[in-house]
Amino acid sequence: AQLRSDQADQQAVQVRWEQQRTLAEQVLDLRRQLAEAREQDNARDDVAVLQASLETTRSLLEAAQAKERLVSFEVCPRLVAEVISAWTGVPLEQLAREHNARIMRFAEDLRARIRGQEQAVQALDRSMRANAAGLAKPDAPVGVFLLVGPSGVGKTETALALADLLYGGERFITTINMSEFQEKHTVSRLIGAPP
Repeated sequence: AQLRSDQADQQAVQVRWEQQRTLAEQVLDLRRQLAEAREQDNARDDVAVLQASLETTRSLLEAAQAKERLVSFEVCPRLVAEVISAWTGVPLEQLAREHNARIMRFAEDLRARIRGQEQAVQALDRSMRANAAGLAKPDAPVGVFLLVGPSGVGKTETALALADLLYGGERFITTINMSEFQEKHTVSRLIGAPP
């Protein structure tokens, strides 16, 4: 009896998966057709019909996935988080909470490591919070910071602390120590040999 019940459940899931897969393939195919129609400057009526068909198919797919998403054909932040959660075993909610908490206490953690760099800490904190809130441009870097000053004021330590606090370690930073490039001929190590 249990076996029959499990087989029936499996069959129901299989049917839902096939339905979602078919709809996802239709959405992808309609997207391709729409892109081709726009490139070829087809009649606006053709583009409008394809667009309407795409919207209808997409809404059917969303309705089919309302209960349980079995097929994913687009990469989104939620899907990336699910994969990371599956790989690491860390629950999704914990990943999101940890990241948000890390951003909220970023300035405090940075001040604990860096002394006397309040202006730099504030600039870094503003940029990190704006990025976390989604206010930064998606195709731009989180921030580009030029830390200048005499030796010993904490430029390198600030960069190392930033890498450690945000990305989990100092190994995730590329350091270019410009004091190594004071001679004219050593710049070629940075930009390559002249043609």
